[in-house]
Amino acid sequence: METRTSIKLIKFKPSKLVVGVIVGVWAVLVAVGFAAMEKYSNAAGDAAVPPIHSEADTKPTLWVFVHPQCPCSAATLEELARLQLACGSKLDVKVEVFAPDSMPETWTKGDLYQTALKTPGIQVHLDANGKKAKSFGVKTSGQVLLYSKDGHLLFSGGITESRGHEGPNDGADAIEAFVLHGRLPATGTPVFGCALGVN
Repeated sequence: METRTSIKLIKFKPSKLVVGVIVGVWAVLVAVGFAAMEKYSNAAGDAAVPPIHSEADTKPTLWVFVHPQCPCSAATLEELARLQLACGSKLDVKVEVFAPDSMPETWTKGDLYQTALKTPGIQVHLDANGKKAKSFGVKTSGQVLLYSKDGHLLFSGGITESRGHEGPNDGADAIEAFVLHGRLPATGTPVFGCALGVN
């Protein structure tokens, strides 16, 4: 003789209050997440304290300091390529890529290094243990320094509006204005990038 057991499924129907609470909590979490992302994007790194004089050259010189593993600095290199295209041979551009002895060559010569190498009209150097960055008082990836052909510091800052953000920005505009028109609308901007790890 078979015994059949019947199981009754109880359907759970949340009340409007419960649904409202769940949606409200979700909305708050999303808002907090976006606020945290916005805060991070707009958090500037430590500004450089560069020497006010450098070596004289036949034209203005732009020094650019990059950490090879900083995702924010990909935007810096994109803006640098646009800037170099606009200024051409009127600007001498030198990119220094942080290269600590403790890391393998593959770490140093990754995507950012390769991108810099492929950018026409710029010189790319490996900055062994950040020696050059230290001499210029640089602490943040994406820092740029513009010196006149007489070796006077004209501009210190970044060439992106926020972390990893490409597009028009006051830093690149100021450098381009000086190189092409001899005027300098700004002498400094915040730098958005990762710490170089230079002490």
